[in-house]
Amino acid sequence: MSVYDLCIIGSGITALSMAYEAQMRGYRVCLLHKKRSGAASLAAAGMLTPMFEVDSAQKSLMSFCVQSAQRYPKWISDIEEQSGISCGYQSTGTLLVALYQDHLSELEQMEAFQQALGLHTERLSKGEVQRREPALASRQVGALWAKDDHSVEPRKLMKALMKIIQQKGGSFFEYQDLQFLKESNHIEGCHISDSLTIQGHQYVIAEGAWSTEFDKVLPLRPVKGQYLIVKGFPNLLNCIIRTPDVY
Repeated sequence: MSVYDLCIIGSGITALSMAYEAQMRGYRVCLLHKKRSGAASLAAAGMLTPMFEVDSAQKSLMSFCVQSAQRYPKWISDIEEQSGISCGYQSTGTLLVALYQDHLSELEQMEAFQQALGLHTERLSKGEVQRREPALASRQVGALWAKDDHSVEPRKLMKALMKIIQQKGGSFFEYQDLQFLKESNHIEGCHISDSLTIQGHQYVIAEGAWSTEFDKVLPLRPVKGQYLIVKGFPNLLNCIIRTPDVY
């Protein structure tokens, strides 16, 4: 039986980041993962935009998100230096664009939430938006500008984290049907296959929406999204573009 300080169930950015940070503190780490279609980290846009999540988050959570975003540049720089892989980090800001008058009402509500939390964005007129982003359709009617928002490319970040974890001796095990071995309600190990059982001093479930396979208490479910990849238009936009309906 292989023994680790920390066993993390999952292989997305949350799981990999946790493994990376644990290794930096001297823990012996393994990750147990399962191939899943629709995994969030592979489909995510990589936006680090707490400014525009204020309408759906508690004040304490927003404070945590803002602090996390402020630490991201140094964190990404360390990962890129250790891995030699660019993570596609950009600090170009975000425009939340109103396409019609109803959107403007939503922007006003968003701005009020931001101000209540001590966060600040800049209101732009239609002309100011057009000058900032000439490629946008002229039918937009204004926007909120968050200059401190940034983004990363999740697939590149995952690749960089995996490389560092492996270089530092971390292990990856793929499973099809993971079973916890328990004694007196205490986890004694993870049975992965007939020939492999893993034991950890600590276990973390980081399987995103599929974490309910291990803990039914968590109120999680996958949500469908769609994305479009456009090629052949380098430097078409200068920053992240969002509307209340799409990004």
